[in-house]
Amino acid sequence: MLSTKSAELNTCYDNAVKTEPAAAGKVTVLFTVEKKTGKISNVTADPARTTAPQSLVTCVVTAINGLVLNPGDQRDRQCNVRIRFRSARSSRGCTAAARAASGMTSV
Repeated sequence: MLSTKSAELNTCYDNAVKTEPAAAGKVTVLFTVEKKTGKISNVTADPARTTAPQSLVTCVVTAINGLVLNPGDQRDRQCNVRIRFRSARSSRGCTAAARAASGMTSV
């Protein structure tokens, strides 16, 4: 799912680093996958499990909002995904695990 947004997520990180060179941390995003359509809606960041700068969090939420999973599901489903961004000193942008969306779970 997030693989379609990897360039946009990396742009979010690149923009955050321009104002905060050591920008890093996790963004845990909560959302609903709508039944039948698969549209992702009600996207919010979980402040208790998010450590990245607010500018990065806002950009990530915007990037994920409106994605569509194909096919949809049998019912509306609450999910979350955690994306880890690393400091430019350790590596560039979001981790490979985030790009592969391996952190997505249903709640």
